[in-house]
Amino acid sequence: MSGGSVADGAGGDLHRADVGIRGDRIAAIGNLSGRRAANAIDATGKIVAPGFIDVSTRSGVSLLASGFGESHLRQGITSELLGESSPAFWTAATADTAALQRAGVTLDWSGLNGYFAKLESRGTAINVGTLVPLSLARGAADGTAFVDTAMRDGAFGVMDDANADAAELTPVAIVAGRYDGVVMVRVESPVASDDAALLAVGSHANRVIISGLSRLPAGGAMTGLVRRIVRAGQQKVNVWGAVSPYPPVPGATDMVVRESLEYGGTIIGTETAAVSGASAPPDTPPAAFGAFARVIGQLVRDDRLLDLRDAIRRNTSVAASIFQIAQRGIIRENYYADLVVFDARTVADRATFERPNEYPSGIEYVVVNGVVALTPRGLTGSRPGHALLHGTIAR
Repeated sequence: MSGGSVADGAGGDLHRADVGIRGDRIAAIGNLSGRRAANAIDATGKIVAPGFIDVSTRSGVSLLASGFGESHLRQGITSELLGESSPAFWTAATADTAALQRAGVTLDWSGLNGYFAKLESRGTAINVGTLVPLSLARGAADGTAFVDTAMRDGAFGVMDDANADAAELTPVAIVAGRYDGVVMVRVESPVASDDAALLAVGSHANRVIISGLSRLPAGGAMTGLVRRIVRAGQQKVNVWGAVSPYPPVPGATDMVVRESLEYGGTIIGTETAAVSGASAPPDTPPAAFGAFARVIGQLVRDDRLLDLRDAIRRNTSVAASIFQIAQRGIIRENYYADLVVFDARTVADRATFERPNEYPSGIEYVVVNGVVALTPRGLTGSRPGHALLHGTIAR
């Protein structure tokens, strides 16, 4: 990959460099003009960044159905974490049978390891990890034992998809914290709206993410939440926010989105399933097709709400650090070769609530584990994604 301006994902200055890949790893960075390559990507005039990490997705079934994750891949996402509706822990009693039927998928796996074995047998273009939905732990005979098993198998933490109070969430936060995992709560959760509850959960979980910030009401709610997060930090409880960069409903403004992104502890989660344009349901949120392109194009370049380096850093190394996704999120030798090449002058989100299935412009190449999955001509058909397991380098 030659001629591009490298944004390393760690916030460093953009610099002209070639990026050499061997197998699934970055082998060399610098002036590689004297070296031969079997395949070369000319990135002249483009930005070369680490692949984006979507910290809150619902792609567990859609990736089983097709594997390409096209609406996510085309916006530069190379890794994603399943949160709500994660099927990795479904049983016959808890599965979303309607979703499985629509996707033509049979529930024939058991547990996280079984889910990833099935996903790998079909192949996926995107790296995939998962959180444990609290709603499933609630239905288990012993919820804390359920979470313990999931964490031991490689889940990255717990997703409170039930808006539990601190009394219910604290025991599973203790289990997640034992494995150095995270706890993700919705912005509507009572834990997110109360200092004492946030501290009670966060003191055990080590890291807390508050998702869905775009759903906050306008008029100072974001300011109040940031103050609560800062107060938690003063008590050595680390809290971040996650936002989908769209207003929650058609016709609303994105003022809260902008306010949330002005806070440096906010990262991006689409809260959507990866789908293809041709078969996307009519109620697909536009974030499924354009969230990351919207940040880099409209909010960074056009509105100058964020610095480009900082926006890329939040979408890559910060997300990888929070979730401890090993050796991803930074362009560095021996790290996995998850890369996106985009034109900073033309990258833009084209999806709207009226026409959500429009792919973004300006995202030219996406490389996953050293394999080109997207070119300017479209998908290559490759499915090089790995299962991401907490506490391991790769799988």
